[in-house]
Amino acid sequence: MLERASWLIEKEFDAEVIVEAASDAEPALAERARPGKPAISIE
Repeated sequence: MLERASWLIEKEFDAEVIVEAASDAEPALAERARPGKPAISIE
């Protein structure tokens, strides 16, 4: 679902959006994610 909505976030905030699985993310970010509740990092 987040992948399908990423274009909207990119357009609204003029920012790049990268959606990745917890297994592919940095450990510190992946630890904050929960099933059905993604971790979001804003830089």
